[in-house]
Amino acid sequence: MRTLIRIAGWAGLLCSLVLLLNAGRRGGVLPDTAFGHAVAPLGQVFGLLLMIGVYLVHAKPTKGLTVGFVLNVAGLGAVLGVEYILNFVFPELDPAVVRELQAGFTGKGLLVSSIVFLIGITAYGIALISANLVPRAAIAIYLVSFVCVALRPFLPTFVLPIAVAVGAVATTWLALSLLGKLKDPRGTALAVA
Repeated sequence: MRTLIRIAGWAGLLCSLVLLLNAGRRGGVLPDTAFGHAVAPLGQVFGLLLMIGVYLVHAKPTKGLTVGFVLNVAGLGAVLGVEYILNFVFPELDPAVVRELQAGFTGKGLLVSSIVFLIGITAYGIALISANLVPRAAIAIYLVSFVCVALRPFLPTFVLPIAVAVGAVATTWLALSLLGKLKDPRGTALAVA
């Protein structure tokens, strides 16, 4: 169990790094390169591992926490699919084809993914705040920033890179919190081992 928590903590730090790269690229601070597109989806992969670790520090999770966790994992999985489409498929297509896809069934699928992500973030965030085993302020920042990410189809474009950068702060805080729990067994609900 401790090894999984350690992996989750380090994955959270990697998630933060990828999120900062994504925010910089989408905000025009960093160049939009093939490397940037290639690593962009890794933020969700590392984020999934972080959220698994956050869940595992709860020795006896409540039903609400478990439901929130499952919804959050589903949402992150859905957004991972969106990131692959945005970074590996759409750049290879003619812009007119991309607009046509976004206006049709594909666009609806992307919207559903955002809705699943929004529901998962909200349910898990509220359950984590209630459980009070990870820093509430970090969860609150996580909630606000990633709710903005989920709502990106409806918000001005400048909001996304800011929300992603702020989300990187939250994931860093959560990752460091997990790694800190390994050093102080009294500060966690982890089982021994």
